[in-house]
Amino acid sequence: MQHSDIAGISNYGSQNVAIDGIAGNYKQIYQATINNSEISTGTSTITGAGTTAFISDSGIVVGEKYALRIEFNAGIPSPYGATTQLFIHGIVTDSSTITFTTQNFDTQGSGDFTLHVFNAQDNSIAIGYNVQTQNSNEIKIGNSNHTLCDIECPVVIGATTMNTSAKLEVTSTSKGFLPPRMTTSQRDAISSPAKGLIIYNTTTDKHQGYNGIWNDLY
Repeated sequence: MQHSDIAGISNYGSQNVAIDGIAGNYKQIYQATINNSEISTGTSTITGAGTTAFISDSGIVVGEKYALRIEFNAGIPSPYGATTQLFIHGIVTDSSTITFTTQNFDTQGSGDFTLHVFNAQDNSIAIGYNVQTQNSNEIKIGNSNHTLCDIECPVVIGATTMNTSAKLEVTSTSKGFLPPRMTTSQRDAISSPAKGLIIYNTTTDKHQGYNGIWNDLY
């Protein structure tokens, strides 16, 4: 199993790369709230009825390792001080116990915590703030809220050479180019559309372009 964790990222699976502060190759499969009383002091485990239900309901497998996140809702146990959440790996020790790869808990604290479990992706790359791949064999760069992907070089898809006059070239003999698809209302909500913008209008079933007003392209 090979993976690369850069800048302290939670990354789990094989042949993965994750770059930047909260990037990772995982997808949440289950979450539930468990009482802090199930934290076992002097160890790095949780065990009890709530943990048993979590293991059963989430479908995670005894003996397997998973990426996990703990959110302390109240009464943070020592030695974690003001740390309200932990991104860790854990092993399902048995049908009622999960053992974390973290420091032993010195106290239980009070209240409860929310436990999230994620499945591992394989052969995936996640780049950018808060970016997570959702499937194996996937590359995900940035997200709409935080990242601008500024690609200066020409881009070719489906070939190893490209026309020197093109900035973007897509080559295929079996698939087409699919532009963004949206309703008329969604189209009209685009802020300051640039001249030359192209969309497929699902309300009218027409490709449309913008040159100051929206026009059908055929």
